[in-house]
Amino acid sequence: YFGPVDHGTLQSVFLEEGVGAEKGDSGGIADLVMSQTTSSMEDSAISRFKTSPTNLHLTQEMDEIKAKAVSLKDRESVLKEFLPAEKYSTSRMYQLRIIASRRRKLILRNSMTYARSVIAIVFGVIVGSLFAALQQDTIGALGRSGYIFLSSFLVLMLSSAVTIPDGFRQRITLFKHRDSEFYSGRMAYVVQVMLDLPLSILEATLIASISYWWVGMTPGADHFFFFLGTLIGLECVGQAFARFLCAVSRTQVSANVASSLCILLFATVGGFMPAYSTITWALRWLSWITPVAYAFEGMMINQFDGTSFFGLVIVDKDGTSTVGNVDGTKYLSSQSIPRSQWGTNTEIKIFDCLMLFVFSIVLDMIAVYFQESSRDWYFNKIRRSRATVARSEDKEDKSADELVETDTEAQVKSGEGSIGPQSLAVSNLSYTVNIGKSKTCWKPRRATCGSLLGPALAKIAGKSLESSEAATEKEEETELKLLNEITARFKCGRMTALMGQSGAGKTTLLDVIAGYKTGGVIAGDIMIDGYPKEDTTWKAMNGYAEQQDILNPYMSVLETITFTADCRLPSHADKKAITKSVIELMDLSEYTDMIVGHEKEGEGLPKHARKRLTIANQLVVQPKVLFLDEPTSNLGTNDAALVMGAVRRSTDAMNLITLVTIHQPSKKMFESFDDLLLLAKGGRVAYCGELGPSSQTLISHFTSLSGKSPSASANPPADFVLSVLDGGSPDEAVVKFKESELCKELLSAIDTDVKEAESQPRSTVTKHSLHFFAEFALLFRRQFLSPASLLNHTQ
Repeated sequence: YFGPVDHGTLQSVFLEEGVGAEKGDSGGIADLVMSQTTSSMEDSAISRFKTSPTNLHLTQEMDEIKAKAVSLKDRESVLKEFLPAEKYSTSRMYQLRIIASRRRKLILRNSMTYARSVIAIVFGVIVGSLFAALQQDTIGALGRSGYIFLSSFLVLMLSSAVTIPDGFRQRITLFKHRDSEFYSGRMAYVVQVMLDLPLSILEATLIASISYWWVGMTPGADHFFFFLGTLIGLECVGQAFARFLCAVSRTQVSANVASSLCILLFATVGGFMPAYSTITWALRWLSWITPVAYAFEGMMINQFDGTSFFGLVIVDKDGTSTVGNVDGTKYLSSQSIPRSQWGTNTEIKIFDCLMLFVFSIVLDMIAVYFQESSRDWYFNKIRRSRATVARSEDKEDKSADELVETDTEAQVKSGEGSIGPQSLAVSNLSYTVNIGKSKTCWKPRRATCGSLLGPALAKIAGKSLESSEAATEKEEETELKLLNEITARFKCGRMTALMGQSGAGKTTLLDVIAGYKTGGVIAGDIMIDGYPKEDTTWKAMNGYAEQQDILNPYMSVLETITFTADCRLPSHADKKAITKSVIELMDLSEYTDMIVGHEKEGEGLPKHARKRLTIANQLVVQPKVLFLDEPTSNLGTNDAALVMGAVRRSTDAMNLITLVTIHQPSKKMFESFDDLLLLAKGGRVAYCGELGPSSQTLISHFTSLSGKSPSASANPPADFVLSVLDGGSPDEAVVKFKESELCKELLSAIDTDVKEAESQPRSTVTKHSLHFFAEFALLFRRQFLSPASLLNHTQ
């Protein structure tokens, strides 16, 4: 449909032929246009729209536009007049300037910027203290070699570790700005490199300044500044490597793992332990592409070339040894430096330092290529992964398609095979919390001799003295009553909507009945078929689906439900049949083998399927009472209808007592409920009872309260009821309900339940628990499946 929002026109398109407006139109525009629940109904609506006057008028307008349009030959020249000549509206230098200004502000306002300096100082102190005051002997030479290697490793690790999180934070904004052509992604990358360089210099300077002289390295400005320059080169390599991982990695977790593995590999073939000559030939080539190897070689030459040590025993490649004062060059020859034959030691160390910056430039060029040149296939676009897990070849395992319907499954679907409670009732239920202590102080208006000496003299005399002017302090506990004497009754096979004004205590009531409130004071009765609720068996009877799901993102839908069934169902239950029936009731068959995924990253299950899976996790344990907290929150009209339709089917099939907190449902969704519990501010009951056909029982009650009747085409029943409650006096609504016949019938029904309970024995509920080895096997299997599913998901 495309056309005006006219109720009559919409009725002619979306209502079936022969269906009257009173029967097919629920009153709201959204409900009317979204009422096509089957493909045949959609096809009929499309056919009616194609032959409607609205579509004919639209076609005529399109033909007129095409008639006035320029020819294909002239279209390109006409478009050039409207489209800008350049891709971006600003020059590259202007982009560079404004991005740099923004980036500089973000760096200065980021607490991690200052934390990096503190971390560098801490590392400098730790490394310096470990190798403090080394002597000019054999141990000192080995210690200085260790200091050089550890400094190289820590600088590379630190620069990479702090750059990866920052890169992923920036990437979200960068992709949005770049796709909207705010600026070039290459300019943003250049700015990031330029403004990260000062931080690299600062960190390297802090580490080198603190530890270099403390350890007792070779004195002299040339030696120190070469050491500092090498650390700066390593900082640049570490940050470039981190930016490269941010460009090619899908998640921060995978980037961190890759960074840790690569830096560990760099350290292994860096040339310290083992030495280059002792590395196996299969891995020796890695030393030529490892930044740590170049940095270690350059700083070793910088430290030992031209120096001498006492007490060294050097065995070179020819087998000769020297004892006593030995030149540092001899020590370098024993270290099997890879590039020792390339030139002089000075030339080699300069080459090594320059290679670090070459590594940095190459990594940055590769990173900017992946970031910019692969927009079409790259994952920087928001996408929803449809990953699945491989189905087991074992027919007895977990493939949903191979599950065969059994007698137990048929019983589950028909609601037979288990006898559950017929009613759940609360009587005069109140809930009070302590919100702290308030202090009330009285202080004297002015100091007098009596006010100062009176208390002391009275104490000496053994008497108490109370004065209105004496400074006293009194603490009083302040309590807040969230639920105020709520009385309600919920019946099996019926869905009850729990609604109310903002802050009326809807979720609080749900938590109190379900037993999720551990603090505060609960007064009143919670009864099952007239018997008081027993905490020992209550959890085996109820299921509670929270608003936020806590699903394992690496498990499939079937694995998630199966794990819950294995944990909470008795061993003699047909778990496969129950699992399949729940999947069909919640309409999750098409998602059975799909990985749940991370919702924040836009992968895995859609939100409505996540909601249904959260509910299915509770239904698979065969509860008698089902609590749902805002199951339609953050869902559109169609998605909410899918969820509530599944809840309706489950309630009917499993004969459940279902209590649902919901906020402003549409008319169609609201009328899928059987009963309503409406709370006014202060946690008081404003209505509790059935809705009636087309909600007429509810509407007539609130019409008599307000004196106004709702407009059938404008106000859904839920909106009408809440508007009456918000527009009038909540106290009046509460009193009106207490005086109504509905309240009297409610109290009578609860009394009847209590009397019947007194004359009948209480039915027992078996609480099932697994033994230790069964729990261990289930958890081990689940822990094994998670990484296996993750591996398949990433592939």
